[in-house]
Amino acid sequence: MKNKLQKLILTTISSLLFVIACNKTSSTQEPVTTNPKGFDSFEYSGIFRGTLTSSGSSSPIEGYVTIDSEGLITLDLLSGRMKGTASKTTTNYNILITQSTGLFQDVTKITGTIEISSRILYLSGDGPDGSPITLGGTTPKVLSTGGWEILNKTAIFFTHNESCKASITINGITLNGLNNHYETGGLCSPTYALYNTMRFNHDNQQSRVFCHDVKLKGLNGQTVSFTDCNTAAFYLIKNTPYNYKVMWENGQTTTGSFTSPDGGGQLPICISNDGPECNHSLSGKWLAPDGTGILFSGTKATFYSFSSNWQLYVNNGTVSVGSTKVRNISQVNATTWNCEVLFLHIVNGKPESVAWSTDGTITMNTSGSSITITATSPFGGSGSATHTRVL
Repeated sequence: MKNKLQKLILTTISSLLFVIACNKTSSTQEPVTTNPKGFDSFEYSGIFRGTLTSSGSSSPIEGYVTIDSEGLITLDLLSGRMKGTASKTTTNYNILITQSTGLFQDVTKITGTIEISSRILYLSGDGPDGSPITLGGTTPKVLSTGGWEILNKTAIFFTHNESCKASITINGITLNGLNNHYETGGLCSPTYALYNTMRFNHDNQQSRVFCHDVKLKGLNGQTVSFTDCNTAAFYLIKNTPYNYKVMWENGQTTTGSFTSPDGGGQLPICISNDGPECNHSLSGKWLAPDGTGILFSGTKATFYSFSSNWQLYVNNGTVSVGSTKVRNISQVNATTWNCEVLFLHIVNGKPESVAWSTDGTITMNTSGSSITITATSPFGGSGSATHTRVL
């Protein structure tokens, strides 16, 4: 998922402090300031808060929309970006999306409207498997001044680009399951510079992780379904110092502190850790305790070493290094695959035959360090073998 859901750098805006995640050899975080183009320079602009509906489930989503004087539209959301054209009529903007990234990258035929009087935006498109995806909500005007002094809360957004998931705790509230953001740099990227100048009424918001059901095309061309949770939002009292603690999937712990901005403001914090990767790709070598070593590449896995039982079949010429052990691998979700598995049959210590099972399942643990392959044996019963990633 990391390769599918990433691309950005870091930044901060005007008086808002941006906490920047440094490289893995340093834990120092430095603020950076830039001056993004203001919302008042666009023909149309608005805050977007709405609903994304995909695969029969709905989830909240937010960001902003801009249309420039040449009719070019940008919809920047916490989980992806869409760009295209907006043709103005007396009542609507008719929208055609031509570029999309993040969770929208494999969505096609995205069209829709913004109703000018009500400022309601609605888009629809086709997911990679042909299922409908819709996005709808309101786009009230962006107001940069006035009234914010009466608001009590601000938003603190956490994102990261690590392969491991993170759990973040502030003042006894823990948000779990934060996976990597699609943009390199997450919300600290220049892509989100304009978004982070905006003010929202956060006073009635509850801290949460923004999660969406996602369908993307895998490297084998097949559709992969998973839940993307790439932004954690804490809604906290303004102008107050806080400490946070991050527990990573690989066992690492990181900590930090910040002061919340003024009422209605937003602060992105981009976290990192220098521990081992949590790789959810099958690619590479895996080794079972009995000595069976398999190398995954594409839609199959081949032998590179053998258990004592498989060595009997090496000796009689049935298999050798490079022979296929697992084939026709297709991904079900981020940590599960279907496959076919080669079984052996030994009688009285002698190799009899080999045959394929067609109902195999590969299940990876949450850290990506081990897999378990299970299947019904064509010779009766079932088989299960756990393999550890070879680094």
